[in-house]
Amino acid sequence: MSDTLPLIEETIRDLEEKIDVLQGIVDRQKQRSSGYQELSESFTPIGFDDNYLVGHYHQNMAALEKYFPDVHKAMLEYKPVRYHIDVVDNLPNIRDKETGTLVYTQPAFTTSLYQYEEFCLAPKMSHSRIQYTHENPMGFMHVDYLNQLVTASDKFVEESVGGERLPKDVGMMLVFGMGLGFHVELLAINHNIHHLYIIEPDLDIFYASLFTTAWFHVLPLIDERGGTLQLSLGVEAEEFFEAHMSDSSIRGRYNIISTYGFVHYQTKAIAELLEHYKNRYYELSMGWGFYDDAVMSIAHQGRNIHNDVPFVKIAGKTAHPLKNVPVFICGNGPSLDRHAEFLRQNQDKGIVISCGTALRALKKHGITPDFHCEQERTYPIAGLLDDIKDPEFLRDRVLLAPGTVHPEVFKKFAKAFMAPKHGEPATDALESIPGFSDEFESALHINPTVANTAVFMSHALGFRTLYLFGVDLGHQRDGNHHSVHSVYYKADGADRGIYRETDDYVVPGNFGGEVVTNAFFNLSRICIERLLRRRPELMCFNLGEGALIRGAIPCNQEDVLLASGMDKADVMEMATHFNVDSQGASRFEAPYWDCLAPPKVDALSEALLDILQPDVDSRRAGSLQMEEVMERLRDESRAGRPYLNSLFEGSMLYYHAVLVRVLYAPTDDTRCVAAYNELKQIYLDFLRAVPAHYRMHYQRPNSLSLQEGYNDWIVTEEGEGA
Repeated sequence: MSDTLPLIEETIRDLEEKIDVLQGIVDRQKQRSSGYQELSESFTPIGFDDNYLVGHYHQNMAALEKYFPDVHKAMLEYKPVRYHIDVVDNLPNIRDKETGTLVYTQPAFTTSLYQYEEFCLAPKMSHSRIQYTHENPMGFMHVDYLNQLVTASDKFVEESVGGERLPKDVGMMLVFGMGLGFHVELLAINHNIHHLYIIEPDLDIFYASLFTTAWFHVLPLIDERGGTLQLSLGVEAEEFFEAHMSDSSIRGRYNIISTYGFVHYQTKAIAELLEHYKNRYYELSMGWGFYDDAVMSIAHQGRNIHNDVPFVKIAGKTAHPLKNVPVFICGNGPSLDRHAEFLRQNQDKGIVISCGTALRALKKHGITPDFHCEQERTYPIAGLLDDIKDPEFLRDRVLLAPGTVHPEVFKKFAKAFMAPKHGEPATDALESIPGFSDEFESALHINPTVANTAVFMSHALGFRTLYLFGVDLGHQRDGNHHSVHSVYYKADGADRGIYRETDDYVVPGNFGGEVVTNAFFNLSRICIERLLRRRPELMCFNLGEGALIRGAIPCNQEDVLLASGMDKADVMEMATHFNVDSQGASRFEAPYWDCLAPPKVDALSEALLDILQPDVDSRRAGSLQMEEVMERLRDESRAGRPYLNSLFEGSMLYYHAVLVRVLYAPTDDTRCVAAYNELKQIYLDFLRAVPAHYRMHYQRPNSLSLQEGYNDWIVTEEGEGA
């Protein structure tokens, strides 16, 4: 009896806690209902009849034809399936045909007005921030100036917490749920929203809004104010997020730092959209790059060109003689150890590719890779290879890597091939050289992990049948995060503490169930999935025990099709002879450096300073000033100089993200504008320092033999957001 008493007491406490939560929900519902009732009694709503609704519809369709012709075309012959506009007691509503119930239990305008007032008093905002970086062992200039800006902005925002209600000027807002649209009218008319996104997954609902929402007034008003409106209609969660990612790249991804989220109502579809947005929010803030990193890529690619490292050619999508040769891509995930014996016994029956730190683990298991892949660009990668303490072993492997990898890494291998990495100023410069893109393609989705590089390079060399071993990209909670025979663990199996546990995401497992992962590995999974979609000729099988990779078929060891009697030497010769350049990369050296000459960087730095130096007098003016900077960078791309855009863009995104947080802090306009003008001086100092820094470093490979303590800047969420 004494053993069960604590359990009973704990159960009672749990029930009491649940009762308190439920009572809180009931109290809020009562308060909301009371508020609706008081609001309803405070005014007499306008009566609606069929003529009013039809008149609205025709005016709205004319407005859509002007501003959203595709939406107009879709709505012209649209027939609602489930939800229909209805008039009940002279007030508009939406009726669910299947259940006969009404969407709005209170008058639609009353509901919207009450919601709007609640939102204005306590607006939901993403409240993300760029973090201060405490370590900068590489001495990156971008980090030094950004740290100054982050410190000053954090102080200002902390002092501004608890400020005014939803401001008149709003940078970016996402509205989930269209309904009859009265909330959209209230938001758009009463607030100067720079970038407004409206998401409605049910076309029936949007169609109903055409009879009530004053689109014919809202659309010209947004246009007149210089704002933008993005309609995401009839979309599922993934389609919405991909479209939002694409559009935010144009509008300025830095705006996500201060994005308001308004949820009009909850449906299953909207709940899925919100959950998907929350889970993938980090993608909006990853992969921005930064100035010093871009300069390093220029120097490394230039030196590798000078050293005549051959480029891999454009991969054909037609049948290839190597298509049935099995390729074993070996990542450094924890499941690699469980596949080690299988790989050791069958390494002569397939092409083995090691990924980064997996090389050490494979060597310990007696597995000799044919190819080795690297992806990181800093000098410490060369040091990690030296730690294997077997230079002959390295020389006998064939290196596959993006051209941005450090030249000293390439020198450790007797034979090596490189790919121009997509999104780098170095690659943009190469693609600006006449004839380059006829022979070579930029490597898309080649990062963030070395496994991404291996999948891309395997395809480039003509292989079409891939088996993923240890490409886990996730692990069991409380399980190992990498192979215990890799650099992450000591000889006795103890964790060295190199890997920082930030496993914030739960994703489906490759063989069912769920595994935990972090933003970095999850993005790697997503990029592999995108690459497999772009390369449907690839047959990819996943033996990992981590995350499920869509497009890669879960596979067990006994299902692997081995190539018995394969002549590896012939296969390697065929792959490296026909699919790589033999004319010498150094033929591109002179035009490459012409593209990236310092005077061009000087001129762009000066142009950006001219845009940013004037003080602004409003939030909107500050937002427009930053947009003008991004547009000036895009002008470089339009003028045939995309490498200048990509050299500056990453750092601009970070600096703008910090300044947007200041500009739209929850306090009065005057304080925000003054702080923006003051803190912007740090940004200007950075731009003034660029020309001299660039001259000193753009042809000098990174030389610090330190462990990489800087990592990428991380955007963290401080609040609920949408």
